[in-house]
Parts: sequence; C-alpha cells; structure tokens
Amino acid sequence: MSDKFTIINLLNKLAVEQKLTWRIKSVYANGKDNNLLEILIMTMPDQRHRGKITFQADSGQVQKVQYRGFSNSIAGNIVDMLLDVINFEKQRKAARSTQKTLC
Repeated sequence: MSDKFTIINLLNKLAVEQKLTWRIKSVYANGKDNNLLEILIMTMPDQRHRGKITFQADSGQVQKVQYRGFSNSIAGNIVDMLLDVINFEKQRKAARSTQKTLC
C-alpha cells in the first residue's frame, strides 16, 4: 500500500484536532493478496468507540464504515474516507461550539 504514510498522517491530524486516538489492526489475511485492515477510532481519555473503518490493505478500497453520526456514502478509497471523516468531525465541533455560544 503506497498510501500508508498518508493514512497515518491523516489519522494523526484527526486525532490531534479532535482529541481522538486510533489504532489499526488486521482483521483478515488469506496469505495471498487479500488482507483487510480495520481502523478503530476512539475518544480520549475514556476510550469510547467513535468509529470503525475496514479497508483492503493492498488497494485501499473501503469495505465498511461505522462511524457515530456519520451517514454519508462510503468513499471509494481509504484516503478519501479519512478526509470525509476529518471534515465531518470539524463540522460537528463547529456545531457544538455554536450551540454553546447560543446557550
């Protein structure tokens, strides 16, 4: 996977900006070219589950997305999906800060 540094940089950007943590684990490997990786995204410091993204390691093709509050369609590859999640989290944070100022 040629985008591994891009994926890690995007995950670190998401983590720092939104006070989240992440981890990548292998969920399936057949010993050939079919390896599935799963990104787990959790809140800090309580480690509550925020989302899970499963993708093919070699092609970056997204297989499944479960992300709290996120209902957009699944992006084709993992880099696009992470960019969508970063934008979603930015919008969620902006909405919360606007709501706090109104109260």
